Parts: sequence; structure tokens; C-alpha cells
Amino acid sequence: MYMKERFSVVGTICGLGVLVSVACSAQTKGHAGAGGHESARPATVIGDCFALGDWSAREICLSGVDEKSIGSCEASNPEACRPFQQMHVASKRVRVLEAEIKKNAAITYGSYLDDDPGYVEDLQKFLDDSGASWSAYRGAQCQLEPLVNGMSRRELDVMVEQCRLERTRMRVQELEALLRVLESNKER
Repeated sequence: MYMKERFSVVGTICGLGVLVSVACSAQTKGHAGAGGHESARPATVIGDCFALGDWSAREICLSGVDEKSIGSCEASNPEACRPFQQMHVASKRVRVLEAEIKKNAAITYGSYLDDDPGYVEDLQKFLDDSGASWSAYRGAQCQLEPLVNGMSRRELDVMVEQCRLERTRMRVQELEALLRVLESNKER
């Protein structure tokens, strides 16, 4: 649960445009768009990352910012930049685990194809469905909790990203547990 006290020190976030350019005047190594590809623009200030409207685009953009610049941003605005970087890493981990689960399911339950030809495909489909439902829940719940706690909309981006990161880390643990089950079933 995200308590009001947890976020009372957040203050003004880097995502407020001009303030960002002054307080967090850092350069990135490149600018990644929503598709994850670096653009032709060689550098951008951290504030440009927050101008992107989509969460994953911000995460991709901030993942290219050097640690010194992130540290400067964090010194001015605690927890305003690093969670976006960490969320990019955690999201990648979720995708890797999902792919490993699908691969291991095909290996572990490949022998089921004779008696139950759709078994592996169903398992993979349910994994995809589970991930999509989990992602929708995480997004809505993480936007709801700060508002229920009476937080300012100006602080919302930071609080939502912190919540998304925490929930994604829990999802990583869930997927790792599923993978362990598959691996132990493979050994039988």
C-alpha cells in the first residue's frame, strides 16, 4: 500500500519541463522513441524524457542517461529519475522470463502433444493473457493508490512509477517461481 507519508517528501518532480532543464541539465547518450530505437538526435536533457507521453518511452529514454546525470537529477528530486531507469531493466527481465517459460514449457510438456495437442499452446496463451491482465491491473492500481491517498497530481508520475517498479519486481518473482516449477517438472 502506498501511504501518504511515503510520498510526502517527493516534492516537485523532474517532469516539470523548465525546472528539469535547470535542475537536471544532463545529457543522454541518445534518445530512444516509443519503439525503442534510438533517434538521429544525438543528445537530450532528462526533461525531454519526461515530455514523452508514454511510460515505456520515458523508461527507454532514461535508460540511456548516464549514472552521473541520473545522480544529479536524484539529488535535486529524490526518486524522480532512477525508478524509470530501473523499471526499464525490470520490464526487460519480465520479457526474458516469459520467453524462458514458453521455451521450457515446450520442452517440458512436448510429450503431451500426442494425447493433448493444444496443451503447450494453451499454456503459452494463458501466460500471455496473464501478463496482459497483470499489466492492466498494475497500471490502473498504481494510478489509483496515490489519488486515494490524497496525493497531488504534480507528484503522480513519480509515485506511479515507483509503484509500477515495485509491482514489476513482484511479477519477476512470480515468473521466476513458475520457471522453477517448469524446470523441476522437466527433471521428473
